Formats: sequence, C-alpha cells, structure tokens
Amino acid sequence: MVNRFGAIVLAVLAMALLWPQQQEHFSTLVSGNTGAVVAMTQPSAFCTISKDFPDAFSDKKSLLLYRTCMGSKDPQVDHLARMANYVREVSYYTDTIEVNSNEFNDLVAAIEVSVKRVYDTNGYQRVRGPVYALVYQAPYYRDLRADVGDHVVHLQPFNIGEYQYRSSSILRDDLATGESAPAQGVYMVAYVLFPMYDKSMKAQTPPALQSSAVNRCLAMFLSQNTSEHLCRMRCPNTRDFTCGCLNLVGEGDDKAKYATVCLGPSAKKDRQKIERVTYGSMYRVNELAINVAQLFDPAFAYTDACTTPKR
Repeated sequence: MVNRFGAIVLAVLAMALLWPQQQEHFSTLVSGNTGAVVAMTQPSAFCTISKDFPDAFSDKKSLLLYRTCMGSKDPQVDHLARMANYVREVSYYTDTIEVNSNEFNDLVAAIEVSVKRVYDTNGYQRVRGPVYALVYQAPYYRDLRADVGDHVVHLQPFNIGEYQYRSSSILRDDLATGESAPAQGVYMVAYVLFPMYDKSMKAQTPPALQSSAVNRCLAMFLSQNTSEHLCRMRCPNTRDFTCGCLNLVGEGDDKAKYATVCLGPSAKKDRQKIERVTYGSMYRVNELAINVAQLFDPAFAYTDACTTPKR
C-alpha cells in the first residue's frame, strides 16, 4: 500500500515538474498561430493544445474558436438547399447569415450581432452556451486571360496550394499570378447554432441536459469531419481563419451567388478528383471574447470534446 502511494506521489511530482516544459513545448508548436492554422499544420497536436493549453493559441480572445472542418459530397450542387431544409427541421434555434464581402470581419461582426439578438430577445438574460458557427465561403476563382476566356477555375486538392489557399484569385493578362478580389465580394454563409434554445429563440434546455443537447446539435456535422486540403482555404483578407469551399452553380444575374467548383476527394476511389465536395469550418463562439463576455451565463460553461479528422 505504501509503495503504491509512493508511486502515485512520484507520478504527481513528475507531472508537476514536466508541466512547464509541456507548456513551453506546445507554445513553440503554436508559435503565435490561431487554432485553425495549428489544426491544418499540426493536427496531431491540436486536440492536446485545445484541451490543456488553450491560451497558447493567438486567437484566444477572438470571437470564433476553431473546432474542425467538414466535407460533404455535393454532386447536385445543392448544399445550401439541404442546409435550409436541415435548419427547418431541427428543434433548436439556428440563425442563417449571408454576406458578400472581401473582409471576413464583416461576417464575424454579423455573428456577434446574432448572439446579441438572442440576449435582447430573452429580456437581457444571459445567453446559455455553447454557441457554434458553421462557416462556408464560395471562393471566387476566374481565369480571364485572352487565350482562355472567362473560365471558372476548378479548385482541387492538388492545385489549391499554388494559389496559397486564398479566398479569391482573378488571372488576367496583365496580372497573371496576382491576387484580386471580386467587386461583389466573396460569398460567405454562417449557420449560428444555439443548441440550448428552441426555434422561437427561447431558452429550453436546463444545465443537466446541456451535454445531450450539444451532442444532438453537432452529431451530424462532426460525422463529416475531414482534413482535406480544401479545408485550408483562407477566409477573405485573413491568414488566421479558414472558411472551406462551397460549391455554387451561379444564379443568372445574381452577382452575389456566382459559380464555384470545389472538387474532392471525399473517398479514395475518386482518384481523378471529379467529385464535387463542399467544405466548411466549425467554430465555437468564444464566451470570453471581450465584446460578448458579459452576455454569456457562466453557469452554462461547457468543455468541447476535440474532434480528430477521420481522413
């Protein structure tokens, strides 16, 4: 009994001695990067850092904290329609936000407004977390060189690195390799998920049922998690956040929604990368972010389980 007790004491002391070294090691791995960047470049370390050293991430005070990337087969280019159906069917409140902008901060600001709306609607009662934001963008890629014509560049795992994972690029004869942002802005959509609220924006879930409510909210999305290269597509005008790649067919004169082609693979059999796959990033709204910290109820603090990509 004494020997076992002594072993436990030694183990605790060893952990205490190693803890500062571990902190320094993971801080070095993070090296001033956000969670999204670390997840893309150091996926094996992301979960450990998220769980034990969350303050190491440079975005620890930002509104959005990265959680995972999801890939969904999209052969009919109808992901938006399928998401609209999903939003109608779920029992919890979801706010759909569409923005055309060359600034990711415009979408972030709209997500912040969404959280404040729930706070206001409930008579200024503090918001029951957690709150998540599922973010997509339709990267605007065009080849307008004279010998090509107006061509939609197909984004694929093996070519996107050439464009440094930018959210937009327009190739022209006088600027063949430069980055250019579309006049109408990059189309972005965020689905802000409030698992603790019903569809009328009223709090419905007590603390005891918080975990099951969150699991029901996230299960479908997390079943699609992936680490494919198109997950690395950067949001407009930032190197710190990723917004994925949303397939769009283009809607006639609607300049806000233009054609975008995002290709797989979503399975190993798709060796030619001809399968359309839509990718999105899941974020959690940071309850400690300065602009919303006073809005969240600390009684509903929640620890996310880290999701390791399946492929």
